[in-house]
Amino acid sequence: MPLVKEEAPEEIGKAYSAASVSIIATNVGGTNYYFSNGSYIDYNVRAADRGIPVVRFYLYSNNPNYHLEMRNGGSARNVNEFFGEVKDLHRDLHSFYSAVIDVDTAHLTKVRDVLIMDNKFAAETVLSETDWDPIRAVATENRDRIVDIRSYIHTLLSARKTAYTLQMPPSDIKKYFEKRFPEQTQAPNPGDRLFNYLMERLDASSTE
Repeated sequence: MPLVKEEAPEEIGKAYSAASVSIIATNVGGTNYYFSNGSYIDYNVRAADRGIPVVRFYLYSNNPNYHLEMRNGGSARNVNEFFGEVKDLHRDLHSFYSAVIDVDTAHLTKVRDVLIMDNKFAAETVLSETDWDPIRAVATENRDRIVDIRSYIHTLLSARKTAYTLQMPPSDIKKYFEKRFPEQTQAPNPGDRLFNYLMERLDASSTE
């Protein structure tokens, strides 16, 4: 299903209410949109309130051609400044897990703006390779497309750096997710247990 690029974030956000297990997504294009869109923040907060963990990978580059607008309208001077913005977003969106991926140091050859919901529904905003601006968006339940996006998520997992990752505090993890994920949240290190479970489930789903 094609989506108009200007309306894609809003329409995809509305779909959050249908999630029953998890949402895994990449965020491309700076942070300004996410701070300024009240509806988008509400979709994310309501997902946590329903016990749906949201995992986000924020993609960063110091290439000035990429339009990474910050909430003050400027650009991040470095990855540490960008990570500072992500810390606030992580809190405001009630995200379970957030990670900044520096695509320059990770030598990623492809940047993709994608989302997987419940490992069954996927959406992608196709980006211009020269400036990361959106070209078009598509939502799909096509198995091959979903498997392709799962593979990309694993590429990002291998590019993570501990210094640029965030988790909810254990008390919040239990507060929001204990009902849906009792085995993981009642164990020691509930954040790591729940994150590993979600990533393992991603692996298992690729063979379904």
